[in-house]
Amino acid sequence: RDPLWSRGLGDVYKRQGMATANALSVAWSVPVFGANHLRAHAQSVFISEYEKSPSEFDRRMDAFLPHLSLIVSGGNTLLVKIDEDRQIYLLGGTIDDAAGEALDKGAKLMGLGYPGGPKLEKVAQSGNSKAFDFPRALMHKPNLDFSFSGLKTSLRYTLDRFEDDEIVSLMPDLCASYQAAVVDALIRKAGKALGRDRFKSMGLSGGVSNNQLLRDEFEALAKKRKLVSLLAQRKHTGDNAGMIAFSHVFERTNIIPERLPISPSMGIEDQVNSSE
Repeated sequence: RDPLWSRGLGDVYKRQGMATANALSVAWSVPVFGANHLRAHAQSVFISEYEKSPSEFDRRMDAFLPHLSLIVSGGNTLLVKIDEDRQIYLLGGTIDDAAGEALDKGAKLMGLGYPGGPKLEKVAQSGNSKAFDFPRALMHKPNLDFSFSGLKTSLRYTLDRFEDDEIVSLMPDLCASYQAAVVDALIRKAGKALGRDRFKSMGLSGGVSNNQLLRDEFEALAKKRKLVSLLAQRKHTGDNAGMIAFSHVFERTNIIPERLPISPSMGIEDQVNSSE
């Protein structure tokens, strides 16, 4: 088996892993391939299609491309296009906090702990999402970028208006309204992207794609636009070996083996092992 390793993340543990992958490559006399973990997130929505029939996968991909991908995690919020040649192009991204970071920081401000995105989602289930009008930044801008830092600031000012016991009673409404602001910003920008180009499908991936409200709204948008909706399986939403391995399959026509250098600043348009 060929060792695979995810490039583009720069902490010490990833560096140790890269060294291990290179060492195994020498010891086993097999090639080692790198994988861009952001690209792997975008591609992970196709894993279930590949599992249905690996031999038919390449032919069946024609039904899904061009594809609009929304990647939402604690560290990244990106809109990208995967064209008919499986090339990836960045359409927009966050200019400050990522969506997952905004949810985690909001949960911390409300005393739910950090990271607290899933806790915020749970409390929000019994709340009124229209109780508080939190901002959706950059909605009237022509670009496809996101901004969530102002949302966190708005929450802080809102909390300052109430006593601690009032915040406790208002917690479900606060969580529901705050979560709705994050999800609405994501969906509205995705909808704007769909109006600017031709797409056959749209996909949702990354750790925050586990959020049920986001999944529901994303599928509703796809249905409204009459597009195929592909959601990453929950087991493939966080950083995981499955999506890294699948990225190797997805991009295999353009890859070459290499000895892995360290690339902590790799962007989603940077293809690892490209022979082009």
